[in-house]
Amino acid sequence: LYEDSSKMKCCKFIIVFALLTFVGRAFADNLVVDQVAIRKGGTMKVAVVLKNPSIQYVAFQFDLKLPDGISIANDEKGELDCSLNEERINGHTLTVEDKGSGVYRLLAFSYPVKEFIGINGKLVYIMLKANKNAKKGVLPVTIKSQVFTGNNGIEYKWNDVSFEINVKNPLGDA
Repeated sequence: LYEDSSKMKCCKFIIVFALLTFVGRAFADNLVVDQVAIRKGGTMKVAVVLKNPSIQYVAFQFDLKLPDGISIANDEKGELDCSLNEERINGHTLTVEDKGSGVYRLLAFSYPVKEFIGINGKLVYIMLKANKNAKKGVLPVTIKSQVFTGNNGIEYKWNDVSFEINVKNPLGDA
């Protein structure tokens, strides 16, 4: 009986440790975007920062939900202007898709599978554009449906991340 009790305590300890490790990881790794200010009719390059102290990731997908009047700008080739930070990638490719209604899906991966470099820093740059009729004021933005794939092959689904865009009038307008 004593031996079984000892095994039971050990088993409980392992389960609690595993849960705490998973929960800790869920809160430790995240995306961060500082508040953004943009003028109507203007553009602003926004950096999405990946803080990943607990695991190395090899791929990600997330949806960016922008408010009315704000979109991802097109580059000189007419493509959505988003890029990966060259200092963090390791043969990774980024695709961006306009899903409609202000939602854009970003997906990054490498083949063969390689880890993103580092544990904290800018991962993605997004060129945002405010049309001339955008609503003035502080508008909410959400990064949702996040899925990051770890170097262990496990997919991690994170909670939504919110930040704000402060839309201002063009220079010279009140």
